[in-house]
Parts: sequence; C-alpha cells; structure tokens
Amino acid sequence: MSDVQLSNAVGQTQRVEVKSTASHAFQEFKLKDLLADTLVWICFGKRFHEGYGTIQIVILDNPGAHILKPVRLDIPRLMRRIGDTSDLRYIEVANFEEFLLSSVL
Repeated sequence: MSDVQLSNAVGQTQRVEVKSTASHAFQEFKLKDLLADTLVWICFGKRFHEGYGTIQIVILDNPGAHILKPVRLDIPRLMRRIGDTSDLRYIEVANFEEFLLSSVL
C-alpha cells in the first residue's frame, strides 16, 4: 500500500510515496518508495521550529529507474544523483500563503 493513490477518470491508478523532513534534511528511501510511480519529498527546513524559511519540494516520477536500491540522501545529493531528467521537478516556496493562493487561481 502506498501513502497516496491517485485515480483518473478511466480507472488508472498512480502510487505516490510522500516523504518529509525538517532542518536535518536527510531522508531514507526504502524499497516501497522506489517502487512507487511518483515520489514527493517536502523539506520544511526551519519552518517547523522557527515559523519561517524556504520550503523545498521535490517530485520524482519513476523513482526506481533512478535509484536502484534503498539509500539515505539529502536533496542536493538526490539532485546530483538523478541529474537532468524530465522525471525530476524541484520547487522552492519562500511564502507558503502566496504559493497556495497562486495555485488556486
């Protein structure tokens, strides 16, 4: 079972694993994560403890094609390991309220 399952109108299902970190920013990717269709990693940085700071969001489609076995990484190491591919998207959010409002409109 995955963290999130998304289904479209024709019944196709996507398995999404969601990871999150705070200021330590290291995450362990297990086999379950690598078998997902998409991996979403949200790094809240200082925001948990200090109430402000940039939030980093990494979205990786087909993670098992890029990470072959369980591993512990931070975002810079993940980005270097994956390299330039359309499967990888990186978003930085400095103002969470503005981000949410821009996503709605």
